[in-house]
Amino acid sequence: MAQEAVTVAIPLLPNGSPTRHDDPVYSPEQVTSPSKAPGGHGLSDGQTWFDSVRVVGWTVYVPSVFFGLADGVIISAVPLLARGMGSSDKVVGLTAAASLIGKLIADIPAGGLHERWGGGVAMTMGLMGVCLSALMAYLSRSPWLLIAALILTGCSEAIFSVSRGSVVRNAVPAQHRGRAVALLGGINRISRAVGPICSAWLTLYFGLWSTMLLRAGCAATGAAILHSQVVTEEHDSHLGSTLSASASHGDGKPAPAAPSSGCLAAARSILDTLEKNWTSIATGGLVAFTLALIRQARNVVLSLKGDNVGLSIENIGLAFSLGYAFDSLMFIPVGWAMDKYGRKTCGVPAFFVISLGLLMIPAVSSVEGLVAASVLLAFGNGLSSGLLMTIGTDLAPRAFAGQFIGVWHLICDGGALCGPVLLGLISDATTLDTSSMMCGAVGIAGGLWFLICLPETLRAHS
Repeated sequence: MAQEAVTVAIPLLPNGSPTRHDDPVYSPEQVTSPSKAPGGHGLSDGQTWFDSVRVVGWTVYVPSVFFGLADGVIISAVPLLARGMGSSDKVVGLTAAASLIGKLIADIPAGGLHERWGGGVAMTMGLMGVCLSALMAYLSRSPWLLIAALILTGCSEAIFSVSRGSVVRNAVPAQHRGRAVALLGGINRISRAVGPICSAWLTLYFGLWSTMLLRAGCAATGAAILHSQVVTEEHDSHLGSTLSASASHGDGKPAPAAPSSGCLAAARSILDTLEKNWTSIATGGLVAFTLALIRQARNVVLSLKGDNVGLSIENIGLAFSLGYAFDSLMFIPVGWAMDKYGRKTCGVPAFFVISLGLLMIPAVSSVEGLVAASVLLAFGNGLSSGLLMTIGTDLAPRAFAGQFIGVWHLICDGGALCGPVLLGLISDATTLDTSSMMCGAVGIAGGLWFLICLPETLRAHS
């Protein structure tokens, strides 16, 4: 029977060996000739988590730097762009949530695109979509056109993020995954610390809308780098699911074959994933939903609170940057703690620290107060560095990880969407301070659920 060639961006260890025993990653020759692929041989005991990380350096980490920069330059800008058009707090909240609406639309289809196109191609297309949507946003001059462009941004980000998560899940073994994913979270945070500084500088000299042009440039650069790493053959496949379909699970039995293309097959695969993993999705999903909600709420409330107390755009951007800089220092110890002591070690405290920061927002009345609140919120966010992606990849099944991670991202993005919307609705009905305190209460409830109801995923799924 003829062997089909496949298309992947292939990460290898320096000695050419595959990266894990249960989900091997093969060389270009092995991919085009599956009969040559070794089975049951992966990371040796002498190899470290750094070896696991290095294999996906150019296909995951470097593009993520530019993805994070593209996101960081508009973190504080989007609510202010909407308010500058005369929008109410309700419309500002909707604008801040627009990209999350796009992610909700695209999260599950993104899993199918990952299966069909391949990890490298899907991630490249996602970054190109971010670039084009940023240019659309730059040309828009009404809140509704801006919202439409940001929805397209969210769809593109979903394609990139779901494919990236699937690649990491299949390339990095569980015992190293906490540090690998925390490093990815740290890269995102460092990029987002630099982003608001660049945004403030651009705003000072070229106006607030210039941030969209910088966003487009960052996304295009990341796409160009990623595209240069993609190995192209005759047919498309993604890094994890299809390759693991020809691999052994360690018990001599082959992994299930990847689903055939087509809407019906994709829908069946998604429904099967939901049915088989319902308990994990229900218990872990509530943790992901509430943490994503309070994380997203903090970005909006800091921008609006700074504006309410009369701070300049530059000072608001400075507060964001200082917070993200503090946040960025934590990913290494947090990743180490998650791999050694479990995901709850830092995850549970993260809920309560972020909630405390939201509860102290009513006391903010100056630049110093905004910086203090930003740093406290950043500390809590740093404690959760890589947490959601790590738990999601822990829970994801070996076969068809793309579909599971697509559903997981849908839950996370649903929570992140509810953050700004809930904040805007409550703020319009009462005050911004009241809405911030209510989001803090939601965070405390989520932390208690995580502590009591979700089993430790490191031990259960490693």
